[in-house]
Amino acid sequence: MKILMIHPSQGGIDLYVKTLAQELQFLGVDVDLKHTPKSAWPYNPKTKSWNTSKYVQNKVINFAKSIDFSKYDIVAFHFGSIDPEQYLPLAFYMSRIKVPNPVYFVHILKHSLFGDRLNDKKTQLLVNKAHQSFFSNYFFFSKYALKYFKKLNIPINNYAVGFLPETHFPPISNYNISKEIKDSIKSRSSNFIISWVGYASDYKAVNVLVESLPYIKQANGYNYITFLLCGRGWLKKVGEGHISTNNAELIVIDKELNPSEFGYVIKKSNAGILLYYEPKNFIFRFQGSGTLPNYIWQRKPLIISDLPPLREYAGIEALYVEIKNSISSKEVADRVNLLIKTRDVLISKVSTRRHFFDRKLHAKQCLSFFKQILSNTKQ
Repeated sequence: MKILMIHPSQGGIDLYVKTLAQELQFLGVDVDLKHTPKSAWPYNPKTKSWNTSKYVQNKVINFAKSIDFSKYDIVAFHFGSIDPEQYLPLAFYMSRIKVPNPVYFVHILKHSLFGDRLNDKKTQLLVNKAHQSFFSNYFFFSKYALKYFKKLNIPINNYAVGFLPETHFPPISNYNISKEIKDSIKSRSSNFIISWVGYASDYKAVNVLVESLPYIKQANGYNYITFLLCGRGWLKKVGEGHISTNNAELIVIDKELNPSEFGYVIKKSNAGILLYYEPKNFIFRFQGSGTLPNYIWQRKPLIISDLPPLREYAGIEALYVEIKNSISSKEVADRVNLLIKTRDVLISKVSTRRHFFDRKLHAKQCLSFFKQILSNTKQ
């Protein structure tokens, strides 16, 4: 079996694909990886402006024409909401390119063309239409995502449902860990550290975390409670790099994390907090977190938003913050205080979910799904 995986050139999905490819290769599968060139990226950092939708589309078409798809038994597609690869089904349609047994790994539930920043509603509709006609094989990362697609009456021939696996222990490559991260954690070794790693996306309710700080109680056995936010964009969302109250502080390390740094912060933390929400006018549909499996894999107690996909991943083994019209800062503080009191019990509970996020088992599930598709194609 020869598989091509098309994926973004950076970010969490990129790391997931490389991890999956490595595990599939261990199982004897021939895997090639390809992504669009950096020139296809819609944002131009030199001019600090967005390229046009037409520009990105032409770059993706040229990329699609450069691949000999006839060499592959299966072509798997992976991309997020800000990746040029989401244009590919439309490029195939426009260029009349045939792709054998395409499989869509559903990392996002809506194709927004970069959060509507390209301002191209017409192409956005064409992309959505092209996706629905091009794909019939789907790998969903939650039952919630499957139900969402079924409600849209999208035709599905073959599908599988699984969890996103852990991807950072050990990292696929050895990177250096920055002195800033090491020093920030080492200097707080007597504190109770609750981390939140990853990009500071719009659906992350960090403002509620900041507002909860005055309600945090003193942690018995620890000098202080430290909330450590690591990833690109946090400083802009928080507004400052350090906020402190009587019993707690919030530290921001605003940088692009490499895989080793991502895993290091989680490993050195006492717990994790992941507060996600979906504003009513939000253009994306939240379907889960690729960060969450890494915390569970490291047996870290968690405070998370009570959203269906997150509850599906964490089960009853986490502390949840209820979302009604908004997230309550006092409720967040109450959950933090409870987590510190019951940490040992929560560690034991979260450990029972660890096996769901084993990368080797995930690769075996994917391979079984690929074989199913090929078997059904021959019939």
